[in-house]
Amino acid sequence: MTTSKIVLKAKSSSSKETYNVEFIYGDGLVTVYCNCQAGIFNKLCRHKLALASGDTSVLADPTQNKNLEEVLELLDQVGTLAQIKSISQELDKIQIKKQSLAKQEKKLKAEIEKILTVGQEKDNVSFGTGLV
Repeated sequence: MTTSKIVLKAKSSSSKETYNVEFIYGDGLVTVYCNCQAGIFNKLCRHKLALASGDTSVLADPTQNKNLEEVLELLDQVGTLAQIKSISQELDKIQIKKQSLAKQEKKLKAEIEKILTVGQEKDNVSFGTGLV
């Protein structure tokens, strides 16, 4: 059994910190680990997803482009690169829908807020009429 490991440095989105993203190849499988907060709990993090999708903008060290190409070749060899790219495209579509829905939600909440703060009269019926 031959195992190889490629470690890439990924940028943090919120600080100057970098994370190690390890791609370990052995027994025909590629396993990926990241030492960011999500990664230490074995969750999918943006670093693993971005690098496994070939996004060079996440690399903290631009000289690692060649290493990323090796990772992508490994993922292609084991047949996961196409799957990752396809699923990533679906995630992108969902993200676009989420943004659209968030805008709609904000607009509807603004309408409710306007009704609740300014009030709305319907056919000149006032609230409280007939209450004792």
